[in-house]
This record gives sequence, structure tokens and C-alpha cells, in this order.
Amino acid sequence: MNKEERRGIFLGILGIVILLLAIVGASYAWFTARDRSEDNVVKVKAAEMQIVYVDGREMNVTGLIPGKENIVFETVRRVLAGESNSKGEKYTICKDDTGHNVCGVYNFELTNNGNDSVNVMASIEPSTLKEGETKFTHLKYAIYDTTSDEIKGSKLGTGNITYNTFDILGSNYNVPGNSTKKFRIIVWLDEVGEDNNTDQGAIFRGRVTIKDKR
Repeated sequence: MNKEERRGIFLGILGIVILLLAIVGASYAWFTARDRSEDNVVKVKAAEMQIVYVDGREMNVTGLIPGKENIVFETVRRVLAGESNSKGEKYTICKDDTGHNVCGVYNFELTNNGNDSVNVMASIEPSTLKEGETKFTHLKYAIYDTTSDEIKGSKLGTGNITYNTFDILGSNYNVPGNSTKKFRIIVWLDEVGEDNNTDQGAIFRGRVTIKDKR
């Protein structure tokens, strides 16, 4: 690969691509709130590499209530599958059957138009909280490869969202030549009972960065 080709690998990225995250927890204590996602609440987008922000660059989630991962995943899956409730109404993504926010979703794509594969790294970098703001204790994420299955996808990893920079695709993710890889990030507040009291009114702001590993 010559110098010009290598320079062209990441169009519009210039080394780093940024997705801004803003996540705010609901402002009520767990044990006084009956609003939570229980099991019965959910009824069963001329360089080489390009990035497409399918949902724009920002994820802004407010009033997030606790939920279990399987319930959160279902609120996303059923919308993508085009399902409706018993009244024939279309579901809203990340909304449980009581109408509460249980997650945030972000989709992005990486296209490698070159013949050579490219290694990339994706991470979440938190912003510094302002005075008086509190941290989430039980905020989680999962990242899926949706290239072959845009509804369910294949889970690549899951973990806690911390207030230190951390990888979400591993340290060396390979995008083959002449291919497009699609990804979905789901963020939710894990349901852990009364311990969720520490999450009331909590805030997370940050960004997702995508770098080439050259």
C-alpha cells in the first residue's frame, strides 16, 4: 500500500471519529418507584475506509429506568422486526410496555473499499462531570455486529460503562478489504434492585472514538 492509499484509508475520520453520548438516569429512588422493566412488561447509517453515522453522532438518553438485558434487547428487536402490540400499534424502540425509556441505541457502519484489511479500535471516553453531578453505578453496554442479521445481530461484547476510557471492540478489530461492517451499541441501566438507588438522577456524558491501528 503506497503513501497516498494509506492516507485515504479513513475518510472524514482524520484518526478519530466521535460519537457523543449523553445519558441521564430517572430522578426517583428505586424503592419508591414502581416503574421498572420486569419480565412481564415486554410481551413476548474518494478514500478507502468510510464511516456512516446511521443515527447521527449523538446518543442522548434521559429518564432511563432500570431493566434487565433480555428485556432491553427485546424492546429493540421487536421494533426492528416490525412487530405491533395487541392493539395493532407499532412499538417504539427502547420503550417498554409502560412507555418508559429502558435504553439508548446507536448504529454505525465501517466500509473498507480497499483491497487490504484495516485494523480499528473503538472506545468510549467519558467527559468530566460538573460539580454536583453524580455517576452511574450500574450503567452497561452491549455491542453487536449486525452485518448479517440487522434485527438480532451477533453480540461482540458487553460490559460496564465506567468513567475511565475503555475499549468496546477489543484492541484490534479487523475490517476486511472490500467489505462493510455494521454495528449497534445498546446502553441500559442494569436492574439490581435497591442498589439502583445510587443511579437516580445520575449522568454520563462521553464519546465513542474509532481509530485506525496503523
